[in-house]
Amino acid sequence: MSDLKVQLVHLDGPFKGEIQDFFESVIAIGRHPDCQLVFPKECGAISRKHAEIIREGDRFRFVDKSANGTLINGKAQKDVFLKDGDVLIIGGEGGPKVSFLSSPLEPGDKEAMAAVAVVEKTVPVPEAPSAKALPLKKESAKEISPPRFVPKPSPAPQPESPKPQAPSPEPLPTVAKTLIIQYGATLTSFKQLPITIGSGADCDCPLQHQELAAEHAQIFFRDDQYWVKDLTGRGLVTVNQQVVQSESPLPPDSCLALTAKGPEFQFLGDGRLAEIEPTEVKQKQSSVNRQKTQGTRRSDDNSSKGNGNMIWLLIALLGLGGAVAALYYFQPTLFTDLL
Repeated sequence: MSDLKVQLVHLDGPFKGEIQDFFESVIAIGRHPDCQLVFPKECGAISRKHAEIIREGDRFRFVDKSANGTLINGKAQKDVFLKDGDVLIIGGEGGPKVSFLSSPLEPGDKEAMAAVAVVEKTVPVPEAPSAKALPLKKESAKEISPPRFVPKPSPAPQPESPKPQAPSPEPLPTVAKTLIIQYGATLTSFKQLPITIGSGADCDCPLQHQELAAEHAQIFFRDDQYWVKDLTGRGLVTVNQQVVQSESPLPPDSCLALTAKGPEFQFLGDGRLAEIEPTEVKQKQSSVNRQKTQGTRRSDDNSSKGNGNMIWLLIALLGLGGAVAALYYFQPTLFTDLL
């Protein structure tokens, strides 16, 4: 068994937002309770034993055994080797959507890997490298779909010459912690923090957004939680609509806005950032709804005016008829002369 684990990131379906780790040599997928990835019985398009992901060295082979099939990157596949970032729709269109990633073992994965080795009666996996032995170089991100941004390895830090003013703050230590960012149609995974976000090409996570600075914000991990740091010095970054003066923690379900005009993200916890619908789209939709409401009110007002005019006309006609009848009754001679 290799020193890689499989991570399945649930993009849609009953486990949406979850990230599941697997260490088995064969990962069975289906509704049968013996499967490693068990979907609920309500997922009727998924067979009881739908498919398998088979570990072959450092490669992972996907074999579909179902009636409804599986779409991989939008194409039906029966037997294919998976690549990092492949998107699987299990059971065909409308089924649960899962992204495939293969990742090096982390220190905490040793016990789980050893337990799987005992169950499968294989040679125990060599000990994973300790936290001190982890390389300090950031891994490049893995893209899942045609990207709106492509993370790049951060450049090696250059020594700075001494300056007369106050010394710059010490760089944040590198921590082996996962961060997954969903921006538009792209899902990007980082294995180490901190990372920088901005419009510059040298950022770890460059975003194509006109409001962003070249190096806009930094995400890092400290004191068992995720933090954000504003690199602009202009108070553009907010957490739950509160301006980040320097740095701020990211509690679960918090809203991170890089500028007042976006992009905005929801921090789902466990190192997951998901883009929130852009504000302009909401404003346009709200404007359309207001125009529809105003049009309906004008139509109602015009209808009310028309009905009021008809009522006054009927009252006038009734009054005229009453006057003629009274003249005929009380002054028949005058009525005859008028005719």
